[in-house]
Amino acid sequence: MPRSKLRLEKAAAFAHLADWSVHEDGKEEPIGCIYERHAPARPELAWLWSITSLQFWAGRHEVTTSGHAATLDAAKAAFRANWERLKAWSPQSAKS
Repeated sequence: MPRSKLRLEKAAAFAHLADWSVHEDGKEEPIGCIYERHAPARPELAWLWSITSLQFWAGRHEVTTSGHAATLDAAKAAFRANWERLKAWSPQSAKS
């Protein structure tokens, strides 16, 4: 299965913050978000990522749908890895 093309868009409601919505393959509906936490308890908790589109999720406990990272790049990598894992287990990919 080819990797999804993901893009970040600044969340309009929080333009003054490091807050991004994540979109797939040119679609307008976001599939998740990544944002910088203010005053995190530990540096590794500075960024939060979350998959909010559960169109592929069918009770897959093996897939992590949110987490923390120390950097934006690490948060993007974790988001992508889990999104690809979620898509690989989707009913749509099983039909391909």
